[in-house]
Amino acid sequence: MKKPEAISFHARIFQGRKTSNKPLRRVLDYMKTISSLFLAAFTLAAQVPRSRGHAYFGIDAPPSDRFDYSSAGFGGDFFIYKGAAFSPSGGWVFRRGSIGRGAAAITLNGSYHFLRGKSRFEPFVSAGYGAITNFGSSELLFNYGGGGQYWFNKHLGVRAEILNFQHQQFRELTSVRFGIAFR
Repeated sequence: MKKPEAISFHARIFQGRKTSNKPLRRVLDYMKTISSLFLAAFTLAAQVPRSRGHAYFGIDAPPSDRFDYSSAGFGGDFFIYKGAAFSPSGGWVFRRGSIGRGAAAITLNGSYHFLRGKSRFEPFVSAGYGAITNFGSSELLFNYGGGGQYWFNKHLGVRAEILNFQHQQFRELTSVRFGIAFR
């Protein structure tokens, strides 16, 4: 009797193999929850005068690959107290050359901006939970990272960050992101 082949997280999500036994309903319920949290975050942003947004493009590396993937998305920082913020983001991770066969990446992070309002350059750290899903299979991931924002003027700046996504104690994806920031 043959032993079933162990298929990695990377193969399930990025190569589109059908390996999940989870019913589609569970994935849809999870996506409804994430959507509700995003809606709550954007409602909060309308009420918080010092919120910020950003759009990014990134280069990404799953284990054993050499930054053969890209990502694009958006996010925000909703300041709660001084430099502490709630920082959700959402985007699309894909292998270069096949943008349609990718996965959605959603994060719900907390962040701390060290020099908020004191300097044009603001370094920050972030950590939280997120999910990567191709809408047939999904995985919850812990993520952590940091970066910085440089503000050209009151409303426009640039942003760079590095995020590491982990699943069951193994690094699953490193994302190096560059983008614009606005407030």
